[in-house]
Amino acid sequence: MLGGPEQWLAGRLEELPLPVAAAVLSYFHLRRRRRGDVPTPRAKGDLRTYVDLVDNNDRGRTRLDWETELAELRARGARYGDMLVRSADPVAMLERWNGWIEACEALTARPANHLPLMFALERVAQSAPPALATRLAAHMIEHQLTIGRFSDAMLDELGRQQGNSPLIQRWAADLSPGVRGAGARALNRAPEELARRVVPALAQDADVGVRDQLWHTLIYGGVPLAAMPVS
Repeated sequence: MLGGPEQWLAGRLEELPLPVAAAVLSYFHLRRRRRGDVPTPRAKGDLRTYVDLVDNNDRGRTRLDWETELAELRARGARYGDMLVRSADPVAMLERWNGWIEACEALTARPANHLPLMFALERVAQSAPPALATRLAAHMIEHQLTIGRFSDAMLDELGRQQGNSPLIQRWAADLSPGVRGAGARALNRAPEELARRVVPALAQDADVGVRDQLWHTLIYGGVPLAAMPVS
């Protein structure tokens, strides 16, 4: 049985801000795990999406097999990536997700759940029409949305596609260090010809963050370091 305050909260999830509603759900999940007989409210609509993609609260699950859990997260992220691609206004949906991330992190002072978001954006790069994937990436990076922090896998996928070379060159020459840093991140799997064009300028960038991002990409990414004219 739920007490009076718990019944009140359970019946008003849709009225609460999403991060608060998600925290209430987490409370019920943890209590159910400890007591076993506590009814748990169901997340619906935007709250369901928020919990699946963004929420960083503990759900009280016992982790027995990390590989299985990772596969589940990848599949979940892919479903939402497909949802984004099929939506009537993908840019508006991307902006809505971005607002949720900012609200989550403002309330909890912790990063949002990065894996479902990363897999969702990766799916967009893999399955969306190229023009749409490029438009979403450009909007996210050039407007420096918070969700761009979760875009590494998306940028890897887009960077290896020849048709996105002009976009990455544009980012590498942008006035904003944040955008230039995204250009450096996108070189992870980029064709060597593209890397040769943009690495020299990025290697001498005035912003240390851009240079650090470039060296991280060169050392850990797929572009042969020996082929880079950085001296």
